[in-house]
Amino acid sequence: SSGINAEYGDGSSESPISTAINFIQKLAGHNPLPPKEKFTINEMIIALKPYLTQKLGEDVNAVALLQLTGDNGGQCLIDFKTQTMVANPSSCHPDVTIEMSVDTLLSMIDDRESLMDVYKSGRIKIEGDLEAAWRLQKLF
Repeated sequence: SSGINAEYGDGSSESPISTAINFIQKLAGHNPLPPKEKFTINEMIIALKPYLTQKLGEDVNAVALLQLTGDNGGQCLIDFKTQTMVANPSSCHPDVTIEMSVDTLLSMIDDRESLMDVYKSGRIKIEGDLEAAWRLQKLF
């Protein structure tokens, strides 16, 4: 993990997305907690919102479209410049588009793989500003 929370959030060692998914699971009140694959794009946006800080926005300084394929897939437009997120936008003009499966995203959240690992293996497709894509590693 890149330790973003130590710089941007609550000081824990989990990534914002991992923390957000754990939060979603706790809100659901399930015991035991459901598998991480059970989150929706809207739930992810709600849980990630506190981590979309002005500092992170300045560091990333891009508009990114995250396209998740597979179960619970969908699109999430993240505008780091204005610290806003939209689920399944009707139209958008991102600086970078990142497409991957939900399983690939989860492997990065769990620190089993890095963005570079999944990029090298061909399980992620990046279009647009590659530098912006690498700056997005702060989320994982």
